Amino acid sequence: TMTSDSGRDHGKSTSIMVIEFKHDLKWTSSNYLIVQVCQWVIGLDDVALGQGLFTQVLFTRTGICPLHEKCKNPFFCKGKKSIMKKQGLLITLLLGFCILPAYASPDFMVDSDWLSEHKSDKNLVILEIRYYPHRYYTVGHIPGAVQVQRFKDLGDNFANPLMRFPSREAFQKTLRNWGINDDSILVLYDDSNTALLSRLYYLLELYGFNMKQVKVLEGGVVDWSAFEEMSKEAVTPKPGNVTLKQANRAMFVEWTAVYDDVVSRRDPNVVLLDARPHDMYTGAVIKDAIRGGHIPGAINVVSLEGTSAQRWKSDEKLREVYAPVDLSKTIYAYCHDGFRMSLAYMHLKHLGAKDVRLYNGGWSHWGNRLTLPTVEGEKPYAGDYEL
Repeated sequence: TMTSDSGRDHGKSTSIMVIEFKHDLKWTSSNYLIVQVCQWVIGLDDVALGQGLFTQVLFTRTGICPLHEKCKNPFFCKGKKSIMKKQGLLITLLLGFCILPAYASPDFMVDSDWLSEHKSDKNLVILEIRYYPHRYYTVGHIPGAVQVQRFKDLGDNFANPLMRFPSREAFQKTLRNWGINDDSILVLYDDSNTALLSRLYYLLELYGFNMKQVKVLEGGVVDWSAFEEMSKEAVTPKPGNVTLKQANRAMFVEWTAVYDDVVSRRDPNVVLLDARPHDMYTGAVIKDAIRGGHIPGAINVVSLEGTSAQRWKSDEKLREVYAPVDLSKTIYAYCHDGFRMSLAYMHLKHLGAKDVRLYNGGWSHWGNRLTLPTVEGEKPYAGDYEL
C-alpha cells in the first residue's frame, strides 16, 4: 500500500512515500538489498525500515520543485516526471525483491475483507476463541463475535481429564446458546495460530455439523484489528436450534486402541503422532501430566510448526513438517490438552490423509495413568520397548 505526503522548506519540497507491507518483515539480507535499491534508484536522503506486524518502509527525497509556488503535492508534481519514472521502477523492483511468505489457502479460509462484507449476514455467527478468555472483554473482539471459553465450552466439564470430548447433548446445548442453527454460517477465529479454533472445528465435524458452512478467519484477530474496529461489549445471541448427530466413531480412539494397536501389536498400518512440543515429547519438560516422555511408538511432529503469523504455512512447508507421517496409513494423534492434535487433524486432512483419529483425552489421560507405559528420549520406542 502506498501513500504520500509533502512539506516545504525555503523553496525546496520533500516528498514522502510510505510503502506498507501486510506481513512482518525481518531484517534480512533481502530487505537490506531493498534499502540499497531505494537509495540507488531515486537518490533517497533517508531510508528507514520499521519493524512491526504492519511494517512501514519510509522513503524521503528532498529536491527543487520547478512548480514550487503552485504545487500542492510534490509527489504527484508534473515537474518531477523523471523522479516519478524512477519511483515506478522502484515499485517494480520492490515487487521483485519483496517475496512474502507463501501461505496455504484451504477452501474454508476467508480473510478480513470477506468478513467485513458478510458480518451483517442474517445467518452468520462469528465465534472467538482466545488463549486468555478475559481478553474478549479487556482487549476486545470482532463486533458481533460470541465468546468461546476454550476449556469450559470445548471439553467435558465433569470428566477426568477435563478435555475429553463433550457429549453430544452438552455440545449441542452450547452451540444453541451461541445462537447456532442448522443453516448457520460459522466463522471461527483465535489468537493462537488456529490451534484453538481447530478444536472447535473438529468437534463440529465429529458431531455431524455441515462443514461446508464453517469458515476460518485467516490472520485471526490480529489481521482484523489492524484496520477494523474491535468491540468490548459482550454478545448475547438469541438461542439457536441446531441439531447434532451422534459422534462419528471413525474420528477418534480411546486409550485401549492405542495400547493394543501401537504399544502391543505394533500394527504397521497405524502411525501414532505426538503433536506436542519436542521437549515435552522427549521428557526434558514435564508439563500437563505427572510423567514426562511419550507413548511408546509415537513419532513427534509439532503441529504448530505448520503455522506462522496466525496463518498456515504453504502446502509445500506443511508437507515438509509432516514428512515423517505416511498419509496412506491410519493416523492416531494426541497432544496434552486437545488443541494441537486438532490442528494436526486439520493439517493432515488438508494434505490428503484419509483416516485421522484423535485420542480422546490424549497425554493428559495417558501421562497421568501410572500403569500405562511411557518412554523418554528421541526414539519412538526406547528401553524395554525397543526389544
